[in-house]
Amino acid sequence: MHLTTRIIALLLVALLTAAQQPVQGSSPRSLAPGETLTFKQLKIAVLSASVDSSAGGSSGVARIRLEEGGATQEVTVQERVSLNWHGYHVAIAAVHRAVGVGGVRVDLDVARVADLPQCKGKPIGEDQPWPCH
Repeated sequence: MHLTTRIIALLLVALLTAAQQPVQGSSPRSLAPGETLTFKQLKIAVLSASVDSSAGGSSGVARIRLEEGGATQEVTVQERVSLNWHGYHVAIAAVHRAVGVGGVRVDLDVARVADLPQCKGKPIGEDQPWPCH
């Protein structure tokens, strides 16, 4: 029963992720710890990732390093959370165990904040409402 519940949860995540329309000009990816994504001038390295399924459901967390120009920042992000950094919008869609591959994968999507549908044609800056800052 536990395996069936996990499979159903993975299928639901896959369906929800597939149903989301990516932002034009975005870069959705699935990365394992140690892998890096480059999007325009931004580099995102997945340093570590873990999934806790002890509470009946599952909850994932990823530690990532963001680099752009001379700036670098390491952050720990829960799945289904997004953040803005140096004009980029980084969404951690899911952190999950990879079926058939082993290990943990981090599904993320990256876009320029200015390309987000809710921000197109609007001012971008710290004094603007989320996610346009």
